[in-house]
Amino acid sequence: MTGKTVEKLEQQIEDFLEGMEDLSGCTHLLSQPQQQKLAVAIATFYQRLGSLQVDRGEVPASKEALNATCLGIEAERRRYQELFELAPQGYLVTDGEAGILEANCAAGNLLKLCRDRLVGKSLVDFMARSQRAKFRTQLWRWDSSEVAREWEMSLVPVGGKSLRVNFTASPVRSEEGKVVGWRILLKDISHKKQQKTTNKSDLNQLKKQQQQLKAQAKTIEQLKQEIAQYKQMQRLSAREQQQSPRLLNHQVRASNIRTAELEEELNYEAMLKRITDKVRDSFDESQILHTAVEELVRVLGLRGCNAALYNVERATATISYGYTPDIPGDQGKVVPMTEFAEWYQQLLQRQYFQFCIRIPNWGGEISILACPIVDNQRTLGDLWLFKPQEHTFNEVEIRLVQQVASQCAIAIRQARLYHAVEAQVTELEQLNRLKDEFLSTISHELRTPVANMKMAIQMLGINLNRELPFFDELAKPQAEQSKLARYFQILQNECDREINLINDVLDLQRLESGKQPIKPAAIQLSDWLPQLVAPFQESAQKRQQTLQLNISPTIPPFFGDQASLERIITELLNNACKYTPPNEQITVTASAKPGLIQLSVSNSGVEIPDSELSRIFDKFYRIPSTDPWKQGGTGLGLALVKQLVAHLGGIIDVKSQDNQTCFTITLPDKLSPGVA
Repeated sequence: MTGKTVEKLEQQIEDFLEGMEDLSGCTHLLSQPQQQKLAVAIATFYQRLGSLQVDRGEVPASKEALNATCLGIEAERRRYQELFELAPQGYLVTDGEAGILEANCAAGNLLKLCRDRLVGKSLVDFMARSQRAKFRTQLWRWDSSEVAREWEMSLVPVGGKSLRVNFTASPVRSEEGKVVGWRILLKDISHKKQQKTTNKSDLNQLKKQQQQLKAQAKTIEQLKQEIAQYKQMQRLSAREQQQSPRLLNHQVRASNIRTAELEEELNYEAMLKRITDKVRDSFDESQILHTAVEELVRVLGLRGCNAALYNVERATATISYGYTPDIPGDQGKVVPMTEFAEWYQQLLQRQYFQFCIRIPNWGGEISILACPIVDNQRTLGDLWLFKPQEHTFNEVEIRLVQQVASQCAIAIRQARLYHAVEAQVTELEQLNRLKDEFLSTISHELRTPVANMKMAIQMLGINLNRELPFFDELAKPQAEQSKLARYFQILQNECDREINLINDVLDLQRLESGKQPIKPAAIQLSDWLPQLVAPFQESAQKRQQTLQLNISPTIPPFFGDQASLERIITELLNNACKYTPPNEQITVTASAKPGLIQLSVSNSGVEIPDSELSRIFDKFYRIPSTDPWKQGGTGLGLALVKQLVAHLGGIIDVKSQDNQTCFTITLPDKLSPGVA
């Protein structure tokens, strides 16, 4: 209660007391009972006036408390505003259509727009077109008991690149419990996503290094055991050394030899690992052989090494890479296998061999090792290694070369498979393009003659009707028609079917190539849908089906391409009438969610098997044995529906269970500029 209100009340009380005094002076004019009632009323009034005067004394204190409370509320409001403005994360307050009402500085920085310019814009404008429907779905699919919801999506700031953002939204509800807005917290998690990918890559690398370390630790453990044995022999007593000097020297030499062998094996293992790492991800056969040859020359101390690939059909070996510094290189040389039939016969039988031969340019005899490169199917090529005669290839070196050849075979097979698959993919893409071009060309070429056939059929019907009541004959039930009418009806139906097939193929071609035009217009669904569904009522009645239309009374106008939407509903209704058995129901439903229009066509009495659901939108695919009316079709209807829905920026979903099938289409209520 304010000070002015108290003063006004006091003035009214004083005026009322003066009136009471004037009234008391006139009591002698009243009767005895009236005077008694007036006395009681006056006594009651003075009693209440006393209470009011007591309360009047408490008014200043209440006024001070109220002022203090107002100051506290104002301080809390300023504190909340400061927290809102200085919050490190973006914070938005939106209306029911996701229109921004308030935004803090962090939200402006995140969206690259000052917060004053953010107000009035829709949050949907900052999203990729492919995710707008998903965002609206997140908002309107809200449980009445749900307090907050969290999800991740991409945002596209003004003039910036896409960011991965964590959304935390809580609804603002009216007194009736209806959602009228949202409070949305935006958190940029792009760096976390990148860090997660980096961590995963690092983890894989660590796992590889861990495996390598385990293998090295095992080898080191073996070396430790050998060294321990060697040290144990060195700790032999002087007496034993004097008694058995020859034995001790032999053991020391054996230990030294074993240590050298272990070091050699370590070098071989390291080389094999290097070759494996280099050729594992290579799809170039020459690069694979190049790596193997260079590593073998460096580790084994070879004077030369060649690697060749076979062409078994032509009986030739082509040297892909060679390292022979003392003589001219043979890289690219093609060697007929028939000139060295004995050698290549062994290599083709997957057998290695070594021999000595004199090469004049190398100054004497040379030890040569030939090792085949084989996989599980055939011999792919060979490795030729050259050493001075006094250094023949031992078993360890031969085993090492065989392992290198095996790794080369795996890498070559992998490279050939990759190139084969790549060639097949390219060929399939070309075939698919040629198929589409062929279908488009054939459809265009067939359109004119089929249109002429259609016109000729119509003229034939007109001429027949002049000679006899032919149109009346066509209107009769099929069982009562004449043969001429039935033949004419078949001809007309098949011609229409071919025209529909040609039109469907051309429409699909335009949709897939992105050349289908869109003519946006406002559509009043409550008026338009009944007119569209009406022609199907008669067809449903003839087949003893029930067709029902349910339109939400609050559904808003739909701003989109009327021709595309009409084609979608028509195709779905045609399918529903075609596949629904007698005495079953077909239902068309139209409803709205914030920013979305939802249309569904469902029919009972039929269920699509789970194994067929993933294929029903494929071109020319028809579910076998599900057409009770034996109408047939082109298999392009649902493929067209899917393309048209995507063309309008929507999504289509199908569910088939409990002897009922339902197709649901979700579209934005307005075409975005990118779609239009």
